[in-house]
Amino acid sequence: MASQATETVMRQLRRIVLFGGGAHADATLLGKFIDDRDEDAFAALMRRHGPMVLGVCQRVLANRHDAEDAFQATFLVLVRKATAIWPREMVGNWLYGVARQTAIRVHALNGKRRGRERPMAKLPEPHAPTENAHDDLRRWLDREISRLPNQYRAAIVACDLEGKSRDEAARQLGWREGSLSSRLARGRAMLAKRLAKHGPALSVAAFATEISQSASATSVPPMLILGTIKAASLFAAGQTAATGALSAKVVALAEGMIRIMNVTKWATTTLAICLLTGLGAGLGWGGYQLVQGGAPASQPKAAAIQDVAPPKKVGGPAKQQTDKERIVGVWRIKSGATDGKEIAPDFSSGGRFSFMKDGTMTFAALDEVKSGTYKIVEPGKVDLGPDDEIAPAIYRFDGNDRLTLCFGTDKVRPAEFAAKQGDRRFMWHLVRAKPGEEKPTPEEIDRQKAEPKRPDGLTALKEKASLEVSKNQLRNIGIAFFMHHDVEKSYPAHAIYSADGKSPLLSWRVAILPFIDEKALYVIERPKPATSERLKTSHL
Repeated sequence: MASQATETVMRQLRRIVLFGGGAHADATLLGKFIDDRDEDAFAALMRRHGPMVLGVCQRVLANRHDAEDAFQATFLVLVRKATAIWPREMVGNWLYGVARQTAIRVHALNGKRRGRERPMAKLPEPHAPTENAHDDLRRWLDREISRLPNQYRAAIVACDLEGKSRDEAARQLGWREGSLSSRLARGRAMLAKRLAKHGPALSVAAFATEISQSASATSVPPMLILGTIKAASLFAAGQTAATGALSAKVVALAEGMIRIMNVTKWATTTLAICLLTGLGAGLGWGGYQLVQGGAPASQPKAAAIQDVAPPKKVGGPAKQQTDKERIVGVWRIKSGATDGKEIAPDFSSGGRFSFMKDGTMTFAALDEVKSGTYKIVEPGKVDLGPDDEIAPAIYRFDGNDRLTLCFGTDKVRPAEFAAKQGDRRFMWHLVRAKPGEEKPTPEEIDRQKAEPKRPDGLTALKEKASLEVSKNQLRNIGIAFFMHHDVEKSYPAHAIYSADGKSPLLSWRVAILPFIDEKALYVIERPKPATSERLKTSHL
């Protein structure tokens, strides 16, 4: 008995010393749990993110017991799906999304159960619930946070929902403090702007008040933490039928969420593979047509185009120059090869590489005009291309007016001047432009004018954020379909018909409203026909 008590005390001391100080990053704790199934690391993650998870569940669910069930189910999902979190620093952001979806599912299941207990025929006509400004803010807060791009949502979850300092949050997320501050400011501005659209009461001040209350007022009961840790151990061991520590309702809720996540991942992966396959087939056919159309009919196609050195110019340069000086200028494309085939003359003819003294470069051929940088690493080796697509290349001069470049698309520097079939290499034979040829041709000028201007940094950031928002909304709609199937045992029909089955009353969009946290809108819309202006303009 004494030895058991000593072991318990030492175990608690170990937890306090190793994980109690909060110095370990989320990625470290998650790695310990994934690799070693370390229960102490799991407990540390729960204590760190538990208040935020419980706060989300309480804002979605009015009932305390339902919120605690959703809390436990969220961490049981973490036990099974920990390896799906990437990057591993995003544990808090991942838990936030799972907690909200789990709470929405509990809300939908409760609504269905109440519908069975009280037949709809005996109920009066539903009316829109009366809500004060505070309830309205709580209802919209998590909905809009979940629609933010990942990087902004992660910053708000860490600093606002979990109350971390910027230094601590940056360390946990693996970001620089300056990057965290800018993303947090941008995320808060986006969130406040979206909340303001739902009414004048949802202002920046109200948002700040609600956020600070959420971070400070939510605390996880110690018994709930201990019960969840024990339940997680049993769940990880597959003992789902154990009595006392593991609620059947919580297990069913967790397994339902895991099933939905697996199906969603499978559907997303399948769609991506189909799109990439179609794109690859289209590009392959286009490339084949380009090569076939450009090569002379009488010319045999070699299995591999090896480098054939052009005739050397008689006499060397009058002045010895470094490679950095020799490469500066405009180089016209004489010929090229890739994948064991010569590149069609109508592509290479008129194309050019331009290398500037300041280390910038441009590439122009047909309708393609690209800008980038270049840097000679050592004689015979150069890195060139756009900033996000730098290609390690090799080069050689033949005299002062001929240059051969060879590089690949796999970001590996070639070992020889060759473009064999399947090696993903490009090889270009270039000649220095003669006086008068340095300037772009009229065709190149027209192409550059028609080329759309690259957006500045702020515009590109806005476009990326808008894309992230659209992806999140589509993901939520997809999850709603699977939740509808899980609760109703069927996917939403294209329309909800009247009792006689003849007249379509409501769109399928109404059927998924309870599963995307739009219960209030569902209550308002349900009695109205699908052709009403309200339904047509409702925003999902």
